[in-house]
Amino acid sequence: MTGPGQMDSAMRVVYEPEIEEHDPALYDADCEAVIYAGWEAARASIPKYEAEGYVIVRNGISAGEVEAARLELEGGDPCRDRAGHGAG
Repeated sequence: MTGPGQMDSAMRVVYEPEIEEHDPALYDADCEAVIYAGWEAARASIPKYEAEGYVIVRNGISAGEVEAARLELEGGDPCRDRAGHGAG
């Protein structure tokens, strides 16, 4: 039973059709990924990205940038620190 401000807690069961068996080799790695340290090193990887469709960049985004993005997504002010004081 639901009403304003309440959630429906009824369990829903969905049966998905069975899929055909697949070759286990589908998940075998044919190479090892190259990890670039920062964007400057990753610039040389553009041909690899164009050929393989991905590049792994370690430390491409700082912890501060991640925190600012998180705050913005949550509706917070990325220019304020955790204590609520302005950055400037």
